[in-house]
Amino acid sequence: MHTRTVKIQDSALNYFNQRYGGGYYSEQGAIELAQEHDWTGFAFVMDNSGPVAWQDASDVSYGHFCTFALEKTNWEVITQELEKTKRKGIEFYEGCVEYEGKIAYDYGNIGIRNKVASFERALSDYPVLDDMRLSELEHENALKVLENCYNIPEDLASEVMEALHDAGHGDCPDCESWDVEAALESLGRRECAECHEILKTELDGAVCRECADSYSVCEGECASVAIDTTYSVGFMTSDELESIECQCECECGGLCEPCYQEKYPYGRD
Repeated sequence: MHTRTVKIQDSALNYFNQRYGGGYYSEQGAIELAQEHDWTGFAFVMDNSGPVAWQDASDVSYGHFCTFALEKTNWEVITQELEKTKRKGIEFYEGCVEYEGKIAYDYGNIGIRNKVASFERALSDYPVLDDMRLSELEHENALKVLENCYNIPEDLASEVMEALHDAGHGDCPDCESWDVEAALESLGRRECAECHEILKTELDGAVCRECADSYSVCEGECASVAIDTTYSVGFMTSDELESIECQCECECGGLCEPCYQEKYPYGRD
């Protein structure tokens, strides 16, 4: 049986040897894979750093999201364009351990090879194939970070991100530390001092209505009345809540602990 000769891209050979130090993932491994797919050649789509790749940032515990967004952008553009051609010879190895997220193709197929070359020329001049898509991915992730890591409500996340932009921050939370507190303050918002719920107030140290109920000073209604009155128009701080004094007329005859302490602060003797 005749075995077809397979031409291996030099860049692919260099990648195999540098990454795996020979063995199966060297020239012989590439040849066997190409023969398995009835290719006359083997190559990866390359950029300036190596094979074009993308790994979902949610599955990776290191690196900056802006890098993953760039990789995903280029991956999407290239694979979508190659899929449109419907040409024989394209294989997408996303999910395979040995070529996870890398695009391997028939290096002997001139049509595909020319198409890939156009992408590689573009990437040699500029690292992104679609700036708008890259910005979209970075912005989507930034909003998710605000919602999941800073407890910003979904309907407020875009405003907070805009405030961060106005303050000179970018969309990548890994490249810098966002001053989310300052962004909230610029929007007239504060975090509840107790539970960190986002409140629409400019009062520093404000406590939300639900947390305020925990500052009851007696079993009567005096504290609730004072709290209700203030919260009908605004918020209170923890210091203000702690300063509320009982105004109830106690019927204990001076025997309950609060009344006893007030009447006999130093004891009876």
